[in-house]
Amino acid sequence: MKVIIMVFLFSLVVFSISGNTIVQFIDGFLEVKDGNTWQKLSPGDSVSNEAVIRVGKNTVVELSCEKSKYTLTQAGTYLIDSLIKKGSRALNTESFIMRTIRNLFHQQSPGKSSILGVRGAEAPQEGISWFDDEFSEYIETGKEYLEEEKYGKAKDSFSDALNNAFKNNEVAEAGFYLVYIKALSGDISGALIDITDLTFERDDPIFDEAVLLKANLLIANNKFKEAIPWIEAGGNDAPSIADSLMLLKGTAYLQLGDIETAKNIFQQIKEQYPESENSKLADVYLASM
Repeated sequence: MKVIIMVFLFSLVVFSISGNTIVQFIDGFLEVKDGNTWQKLSPGDSVSNEAVIRVGKNTVVELSCEKSKYTLTQAGTYLIDSLIKKGSRALNTESFIMRTIRNLFHQQSPGKSSILGVRGAEAPQEGISWFDDEFSEYIETGKEYLEEEKYGKAKDSFSDALNNAFKNNEVAEAGFYLVYIKALSGDISGALIDITDLTFERDDPIFDEAVLLKANLLIANNKFKEAIPWIEAGGNDAPSIADSLMLLKGTAYLQLGDIETAKNIFQQIKEQYPESENSKLADVYLASM
């Protein structure tokens, strides 16, 4: 995930040429603070993690530190130590996003059947048309392949289901699973484009999962400002996943640089859902801030 860089307030620090952050690339102008003056940096120079650097306008800078790389494209003044901490939080966010996407299929909302059994549990006992039955068969077969992690075969089944969908909620359901498989395959940007084209209704069997998946995809694609209103709306319509959405909202504010709001959200999760897994993750974020 692209590391989002913020401008930080800083105290006076001394430039040290013996540090462990390396300037890998500069296209433009980069300086480091040395007492009360600024010294120009060149590719290959090393600075301490306590150093303050200044990026000029229309400049691209690449830094490497502790096996991580950071790209700066916005003019401003940066504290190296804060960049490293910010990068660590970004990596934690990426790990969390991918983990929740991978586990999405196995989540179960209170009072509902698991995703695997929803359609079968809700299907009428009589009067099923031939087309409806074929759609259902493709959906159920695709879910079975998903559980077996046979994603290619699952994709084929859900594509067949989409081709046999006649109702809006059928299109949404088949489309959701195709988006989910695309996300699992690593095509995060393509998955976001596809899910944006789908419309989900509150009574759709996969509504909660769709809200959660899209929220994850927005954040994974660095669409933090777009993610926040989507999450807020979803929290009202999908209370069973409210704590998960709150955690995603907190990470969105964190990546936007609104540390105080993020802290408040993470603390709220701890207070309202003290026994949840998301409360433990909120603790991890709070510890890194």
